[in-house]
Amino acid sequence: MATPLPTDPTFQSIVASFRSRLTKAELDDFKFCSLKDVQQTIVDIQARQDKRRETKNLSRILGFLEAMTQFGTVVEVFLNTSEILAFVWGPLKFLLLVASSWAESFDALLDAYQQIGEQIPLLLQYQNVFTKSAEMRGLLGMMYKDILEFHQQALRVFAKPTWRQLFRAVWKDFDSRFKHLLMNLQRHKALIESHANVLEIQAASTARELAEKAFQEADSARKDNQRIVVRTWLSARNVQLDHDVYTGVRESYPSTGLWVLQKTAIAAWHDNEHPSGSLVWIHGIPGAGKTVLASVIIEKSKSLPSTIVAYFYCKYKDQERNTFVAVFRAMILQLLAESEDSDLLQVLYERSVKSGERYLESQSLCTELLSIAVGSISKNISIHMIIDGLDECENKERKIIISEITKLLKKDPQPGRIRVMFVSQPETTIRSLLRTATIVRISESDNAKDIAEYTRPWCLEIQRQFKIDDEKRDLIRTLVCESAGGMFLFAKLVLQNLYSQVSQTQLYESLLPRRFPRGLNQAYGRIVERIKASENVAIRDQALTLLGWIVTAKRPLTWPEIQGAVSIDIEEQTVDFEGRSLVVDIGALCGSLVEKLPGDRIELIHTSARM
Repeated sequence: MATPLPTDPTFQSIVASFRSRLTKAELDDFKFCSLKDVQQTIVDIQARQDKRRETKNLSRILGFLEAMTQFGTVVEVFLNTSEILAFVWGPLKFLLLVASSWAESFDALLDAYQQIGEQIPLLLQYQNVFTKSAEMRGLLGMMYKDILEFHQQALRVFAKPTWRQLFRAVWKDFDSRFKHLLMNLQRHKALIESHANVLEIQAASTARELAEKAFQEADSARKDNQRIVVRTWLSARNVQLDHDVYTGVRESYPSTGLWVLQKTAIAAWHDNEHPSGSLVWIHGIPGAGKTVLASVIIEKSKSLPSTIVAYFYCKYKDQERNTFVAVFRAMILQLLAESEDSDLLQVLYERSVKSGERYLESQSLCTELLSIAVGSISKNISIHMIIDGLDECENKERKIIISEITKLLKKDPQPGRIRVMFVSQPETTIRSLLRTATIVRISESDNAKDIAEYTRPWCLEIQRQFKIDDEKRDLIRTLVCESAGGMFLFAKLVLQNLYSQVSQTQLYESLLPRRFPRGLNQAYGRIVERIKASENVAIRDQALTLLGWIVTAKRPLTWPEIQGAVSIDIEEQTVDFEGRSLVVDIGALCGSLVEKLPGDRIELIHTSARM
């Protein structure tokens, strides 16, 4: 039989609110709990501690038990139910059982119950007062609300699998909320003991509301400050910027890439009810569009109910995007942003203060914090992690990324709750590290229809640009599709190069068997040839200089940085921004070998272009 709701509207609202914040398992566990269950739990804990010679002063909780017993007797008279205390005894039993496994937490919990018990008057002596005064009965409702709020906050700590890792930081944060609850109970106790009149009770109620508002505002401001500190400490890559770039690639071709979701292993990976196949490795040749496919998979994960997604796009020679620390920083920040749990924020804030690091650099701390972040997510929420471009990281970095992520996967007590996907080229070292993963190979035939779809509008543009007939247009499309070999990048490079020709004669020459590229290297080579063949020596030399800078830079450059470098005359040791900065876009100089990304970032079209 379910626990009946009380007939009093105030108590009804309080109980309904508390029940709504419980999980089904918690509700089932609490609703039939009684004082006898709690007393037996205390006896059992005492026996275990005696056996381990770790006895704590369990008598500290007796005052709370007596006060709540009398509370139940009083409210039973006008609520017509004795079941209301099940939501006191149930959480109390759970908290005692969990906290008793660690002396520090058990001591803190017993101390909290002792302080609460001291602020609850023994109510039987005031029973006649409650019978005669609705306002005084309202005080009982507020006391009950504060006690349930204490339990709700305590459950938030102890119900997590990683509660021991969280406890010190979170209990410290909880202490401010606890003191606020104690102040409420003190006010109610004073009003009851003084047999307060209606005006005094109303004034106290107003003071309570003002105090609650002030506390919420101060707490919100404190957490906002903590978020700023944590974000600065993590200094994580804004992965949304990268994701927007790769999803944007498909805006003109929305149907492309969706086939990957139909792959058996990918569909199973997205099925949160499917416990197996939670570790997947997608691999394919360079230029096959793996990163865009990864963005399709990420979008699908984001659309799933009860799912939190953390992802990362690795990039060669970019320290913000190709190290273990960079990946884990971003994953931690995403889980923090997606989680509604303020306890994780408190833990990260505490660790940032204690770390002694201006920015998070410790690999061991990164690993620990990601584990805590994952553990802080509700058991009912699935976690999808997608890491693209693993081959873009140095070997030692990719090894530790795979090792620590897969450890996290194996340690989770709920098989299938965490799902991990790596996307990369089919390198031997990665294969050896992912022997247990489900493997999905991107083949030439997988991309064939998408490449054909991509070439259609391009060939129409080329036809309009050079006024060629349908036969020539279709020839270009056939040549590109048959030569692409499953490489989207090849099709893009060739089509953009053909479109950049300056005459119909040059276009036709580019289509000759001896000139039409075979493979990515030749496609890159044709673009470089066109740059070198430019009759404008200044444009040619400037383009080759910029390409040299972009290829050899230790990190990706931005357009303002390039403009600044161009403005420097090393021999004269002068800087002339107005006179020397470029008035043409880098795309006009370097063609499709480079691309300009959000944030004015300038990058090679693909890592393979460095070769």
